[in-house]
Amino acid sequence: MSILSTEEIIEYMSPARPLNERLIITPLLEPDKQIKGGTVDLRLGNRFIVSKRTRLSALDIARQEELRYEIEQYHEEHYVRFGHSFVLHPRELVLSSTLEYVSFPPNLTAHAGGRSSWGRLGLSIATRPAITPGYKGTLTLELINLGNIPIVLYPCTRIIQLSIYKIGKEKHRTTKYDLSTGPEYSRIYEDDDIPIIQPSRRQLIIGLTGPMGAGKTTTAAYLEKNFGFIRLSLAHFVRRETIRRGLPPTPRYMRDIGNYLRESHGPSVLADRILEKIKKEILTRLIVIDGIRNPGEIERLRKEPDFFLIGMNADREIRYRREQALGEGASLSFEMFCSLDEEDTGGDDWPEYAQQIGKCLQLVREMEKEGRGFYIDTSGMSPSEQYQAIEDILRRIESKTGFKIV
Repeated sequence: MSILSTEEIIEYMSPARPLNERLIITPLLEPDKQIKGGTVDLRLGNRFIVSKRTRLSALDIARQEELRYEIEQYHEEHYVRFGHSFVLHPRELVLSSTLEYVSFPPNLTAHAGGRSSWGRLGLSIATRPAITPGYKGTLTLELINLGNIPIVLYPCTRIIQLSIYKIGKEKHRTTKYDLSTGPEYSRIYEDDDIPIIQPSRRQLIIGLTGPMGAGKTTTAAYLEKNFGFIRLSLAHFVRRETIRRGLPPTPRYMRDIGNYLRESHGPSVLADRILEKIKKEILTRLIVIDGIRNPGEIERLRKEPDFFLIGMNADREIRYRREQALGEGASLSFEMFCSLDEEDTGGDDWPEYAQQIGKCLQLVREMEKEGRGFYIDTSGMSPSEQYQAIEDILRRIESKTGFKIV
């Protein structure tokens, strides 16, 4: 690895070089002033991200799901026009970026450091210590005033220096900050090694199954609002696939797409996808899953040690009136509702990939014997009575698992 001289830097920036072998730094307002002594000076940009006063006790990287939200809430962005100033107060951390956008070929890397003239005023300037071969984007700058008096900063002033090195060709390793066009919030919550430091967490998963209008969605919303459950639905994946195919997400189209996914990838495909999402993205302890419509989904979910299943049902006419009241089935006649309901219920000769609510409810009865299944007929229940039945189930789950819910 060898450091480039001023002449070599200029040669690498020549328009005569092929684009994929060229070093690009733009806008380079004063090349003669910015490229000298084997280094390139980069200027301060216009955007500043400052931290707000907050009641947060700490930013904890082990809390990935919450941390992303907290980082965004903890900061706010300011734009400073050229000729105007930004005041950095003592002990204050601010994120900014270079004015210049850089693009490195695969055989060049660089070390970035703050100009010493700023350091002697008490300004600490940190950025990515090494610019990887092939990197494209602006450079985020972490600015801290280590002195005892405020420092006034102006966009477009020279702020950092690049020392550029030639190395053997490297395949570009994409990073989460590639192609940035301004200061970037920390995205440490995306680090792959965070699960290593996280404490082992049990997660209670409650699944809901039953026909249309039985009360599943109402129950999921109640658990989310009153007990802090994260609410997920297998129908989310089906809806997304239906829309991706240019189809309206009506009950019939979504049923057909759900059947297609299970036929193509196996009866448990939707359960597999939602468990993958839970393991990668969700750290909270309480989860409710709506939209379980196939026995294969239940068989996969019941392998999880703290999975419980609630089956809900009601008289068909009552369920139809509920759907009408909610606007979910406003365009359906009762005859059409009955036809869809029978197709959802399934039968013994139904293919294993089809929606089979009837068999799902049979599995609820089977899991009742293990203390992991609960069946509710909501036909004559008011909403408050339904909620009371759910709370009774939660207490039984509490006593069996030790989870604190109610």
